[in-house]
Amino acid sequence: MSGALRPLAIICGGTSGLGLSVDKNILDSYDLALIYRSNHIGAENAIVSLAAAVGVTVKVYCKNVIDSTSAAEVYADIKNDFNRVPHALINSAGYTQSGLFLTSDFLDFKESFDNHVFGVFGMIHEVAADMYVQKYGRIVNISSIATFSNQKGLSAYAAAKSALESFSQSIAIELFHKNITVNVVQPGIIKNTELVGVGEVSEKEVANLISFLIGPHASTITGAKYLIDAGRGRWLP
Repeated sequence: MSGALRPLAIICGGTSGLGLSVDKNILDSYDLALIYRSNHIGAENAIVSLAAAVGVTVKVYCKNVIDSTSAAEVYADIKNDFNRVPHALINSAGYTQSGLFLTSDFLDFKESFDNHVFGVFGMIHEVAADMYVQKYGRIVNISSIATFSNQKGLSAYAAAKSALESFSQSIAIELFHKNITVNVVQPGIIKNTELVGVGEVSEKEVANLISFLIGPHASTITGAKYLIDAGRGRWLP
């Protein structure tokens, strides 16, 4: 198998946006298992954009990871294909869900928690079990400035991301003795270009931070939350 000795990184939401920027950032060092929900054209384009790299194995998996069952299914496929424990898991899948609280209903909140919390719970439960035996692993969960920069219309999204952050910090304590780190990145408004304005950050900048957190120089960083938003969440309107 091509690249059998390379470490493996699993990236949920890895075929577009921030996830794809991370792919390109770590392509020289990792084989990639990229999970996406439904954008087949985006997945095909991602494969094409990553295909030029020599000696790299890249595989994509179409799965809407919203619970422990779907997470177990896709992880079983990844293990079958790569036959090794992943070095890193990056949970960047999701989308901003907006709507005023009084015009929303229970299903809006359930959908937000399914996509931003329960799917992540499921993936980490599967992957961390193998990392625990391996005594090595790097987990990065993507949150948002919405957890502290209060905005109307984001109650479901902010609640889900807040739950994700607390969960991440709790399991960081449980896993660190096995050399497994768990960290959170809180991006602000992301532009998919280097040309950013006031209060904006580029996908490349966020990808650089994620790459650092799964790399060799972040071995003692765990349970941390990294805000990268050009100051928007703290003082900009």
